[in-house]
Amino acid sequence: MISCWEVAKLVEIGRLELPVEIETWLAIALNYPGIELLDLMPRIAVEATTLPGNFHCLFTPKLRRNAAPLPFCSK
Repeated sequence: MISCWEVAKLVEIGRLELPVEIETWLAIALNYPGIELLDLMPRIAVEATTLPGNFHCLFTPKLRRNAAPLPFCSK
């Protein structure tokens, strides 16, 4: 699981290269079978900024609230 913001940020800082513009890539990715766009509630966005250390991922609070296992997340 990764947020649209995180994909766009990785492209912005040069850690991810896509074959098309980010908007096009996201539109294609979000229409892929089995892909689900989750709501990002304000409370979750705020909680993501209060994670310990250098752990900065927007989806972590959402996963924690849904008792889902936390996957690896890049800094």
